[in-house]
Amino acid sequence: MYNMIIVEDEKSIRENLQKGILWEKYGFHIVAEAANGEEALEKIEKLHPDVLLTDIKMPFMDGLELARIVHSLYSNIKIVIISGYTEFTYAKEAITIGVEEYLVKPVTPMKVVRTFTNLKQKMDEERQKSESYDAMMTDLIAMEEKLEKYHEMPKIKAEDLIEEGNREEILNYFLQYGKIEDIQEFTEKYIHSCNQSLLNSLLYCSYFLVQTIVICMKTVELLGGNSSDVFVNITDIDSYVSKVSSSEKAEKEIGLVIEKVIEFREKTIDSSSDMVQKAKRIIKEQYTQQNLMIANVAAEIGVSPNHLSCIFKQKTGKGFAKYLTEMRIEKAKELLKNTEFTNAEISEKVGYGNPNYFSTVFHRTVGMTAKEYRES
Repeated sequence: MYNMIIVEDEKSIRENLQKGILWEKYGFHIVAEAANGEEALEKIEKLHPDVLLTDIKMPFMDGLELARIVHSLYSNIKIVIISGYTEFTYAKEAITIGVEEYLVKPVTPMKVVRTFTNLKQKMDEERQKSESYDAMMTDLIAMEEKLEKYHEMPKIKAEDLIEEGNREEILNYFLQYGKIEDIQEFTEKYIHSCNQSLLNSLLYCSYFLVQTIVICMKTVELLGGNSSDVFVNITDIDSYVSKVSSSEKAEKEIGLVIEKVIEFREKTIDSSSDMVQKAKRIIKEQYTQQNLMIANVAAEIGVSPNHLSCIFKQKTGKGFAKYLTEMRIEKAKELLKNTEFTNAEISEKVGYGNPNYFSTVFHRTVGMTAKEYRES
């Protein structure tokens, strides 16, 4: 079941969308509704839905602007736009932003069902691809008897393989920003973050190692590499788990795996300086464009958005969206101090189609309103 938020300023239409279709029959659960883009952003930040269904014409912030912001901040959310406009320019901009579907009014229940049936199939396929971790863990549990031939250690039940805390998030952070000289200290803390009683189990130590390898593989792919180039014989689990005879051995193997990823990361980043410089140049030249997204920049450079996002943050210390926002706000500050342009005019000149949203971003970034900054 996928969670969804509906955004529509007309209450009657919003209710018809919500009640006129048996959403759960088609795999979707409505977790919230909103009457405008600003209200929608607050609920999206709180609820993190899988899908956003929004009208294009709304007060304060139109559907395209909402889609642009959501895609920038939450690229995993699928966006479906309902519009009364048939002009190609609107549809083209929606595609550029990353909208999954663009439905033109009048929208019949049959058309909505067909659209969301196709969307669910696509999301199911994406989810299936991301379940390699679960599949590998299942394979590992099934190998319990086979593992026992290597060492005699206490056995544990499969249900004991519960991940405590948020170790994956911690490991991901270290893989992206950690230093080679800190690997030993990190690995000690990482492996001892779990239930200590389980470290006496061969099965658990092996599971922990394979879990780490899966996370490391994802990081290598995110950096634009092939995991098979970094991890030799990665499909041969035996070659890894056969080395695990204690938590100390597991710690050593985990440290070696992490070291390989960080070495690959440093090599990749060193060779990616030109790519980041190109991205910065494109941002500087095109920051006034409202539809400037990382997908556009990545396409112009010739790399995937995920790869550029990862490398860009590594090299600059900032995510693409934050870097773009800061550049726009700096330009806005210059215009506020040196020109007589109105806030609405400045908003448009620095790439914000909605003056209200520009004011919100300016205040959040600078700590004062545009008017207060101009008068300071």
